[in-house]
Amino acid sequence: LQRDRKVTIRILCQIGNVLEGRSSYQSRRNGRKMLSLQEMTQVEAEMWNMPAVQKGQRFLDNQEWEDRILQAVNFVGAGGPTRLQEFLLDLAAQEREEYYLDQYGKISEKPDMVLLEVEVLKAERQGGRSGQLREEEAQQVDLAEADINEYEKVAGRDVLMIAMQREEEEMDDDQSALFAHRPDSLNLDEEVFHDLKTGRANLAFAAAAYLRILHALLVLPPDPSCRQQILRELRQPERLAKLIALISGLPALSCHVAAKFLRVMSHALAIGADDGDLPPATLEHFSMVT
Repeated sequence: LQRDRKVTIRILCQIGNVLEGRSSYQSRRNGRKMLSLQEMTQVEAEMWNMPAVQKGQRFLDNQEWEDRILQAVNFVGAGGPTRLQEFLLDLAAQEREEYYLDQYGKISEKPDMVLLEVEVLKAERQGGRSGQLREEEAQQVDLAEADINEYEKVAGRDVLMIAMQREEEEMDDDQSALFAHRPDSLNLDEEVFHDLKTGRANLAFAAAAYLRILHALLVLPPDPSCRQQILRELRQPERLAKLIALISGLPALSCHVAAKFLRVMSHALAIGADDGDLPPATLEHFSMVT
């Protein structure tokens, strides 16, 4: 099994469907028919519709509901989310993972460094306060000219219209390039296959299905233990670095992977009353996500 093949997309989509309580079949006149790859990828390309998922769960019978709980508990207990994450990471993502772990280490050291800098600044201010006062007295600034404002007597709406409609005669090349070229990270690529001859599929669909799996375990957990385990894993710096490394290597707009990642992390880093002995979310986690 390879990470960039259509079989991977189908497997991850099916896991997400089981955890959400969705059916992998479509009702047809002549009976049920399995969803095609194009239909699956079309679902993964869209943003999650939680009211529709919750509505669909109400149609599950007792046997389907119990099977969903059993499959979810076995999947999480066997380390399924972690194994899938490792499977989706390539060599480039592993290099990005090292970078994000290094950033986490630097962020963790910042509080001590800030306290040290504060103590140094206090000592400097106490020793040279008198000299600074003399310098401030020597530097007299005439604010009469600075107070002149050409928009002082103009209504706020008119000021906004003037600012928006003003045209610069000359514009810096670096500033104009922002509007002339779109960054590669903002390109929209939702083609199912990147290479039809070799069957190489778009990794964004597999990543979107993996995020849907995490989201289902966090928001609609079949069993409370599943949510607790996912929260514990996502709050580990190593796991978070791997997830960021995976998502940062994909176009942000493809299959809404960036928005889905932020949605997952908003639930993972939220402090809940039922967290129990889970490690709390820290500023280092939020800094890594941003």
